Amino acid sequence: MSQFAQALVNATSMVDVTTFDQGPSGGTGGVPVNTDLPNDLTVKAFQVFTGQDAGQLHIHQVILFYDQDGVEKSIRIGSGGSEEERVDLIPTQHIRTIFGTYGQYVFKMAFIDNLGNVLGQYGQEQPGSAMYQFKTPDGFRLVGFFGRAGGWIDAFGVKYRAA
Repeated sequence: MSQFAQALVNATSMVDVTTFDQGPSGGTGGVPVNTDLPNDLTVKAFQVFTGQDAGQLHIHQVILFYDQDGVEKSIRIGSGGSEEERVDLIPTQHIRTIFGTYGQYVFKMAFIDNLGNVLGQYGQEQPGSAMYQFKTPDGFRLVGFFGRAGGWIDAFGVKYRAA
């Protein structure tokens, strides 16, 4: 168990922790974004959109898809960009880790599932960029995003809820 997960377990013995955030990583542009899934729903697919600006490839938006009463719905951070392939998850599969690089914007993003499979790598690392990594602790699930965005994602963080 990671130090972070152990600290969370220790904290839950004193306080009932049901949601928390990690991040954000990135720049200060754009406007604040804060979105998450309705209670008791899980991510069934995701899609990433990329684009170039001033010769730099970066992440424009990320969409999480979920079902609510048999109807597909979505939440997103960012806007625009070129559509990348949608990744559908099987019922026993979930996003475990999101990692990538950032500077003034989020340049690169990749997803790893609970089975250790890399589900997609999007964007391109830029010189001088820093790395970020968000891992879902045991007993929690990814339910949303927060950060800053405009025409692309300036800063990116993730939201978790107890499973």
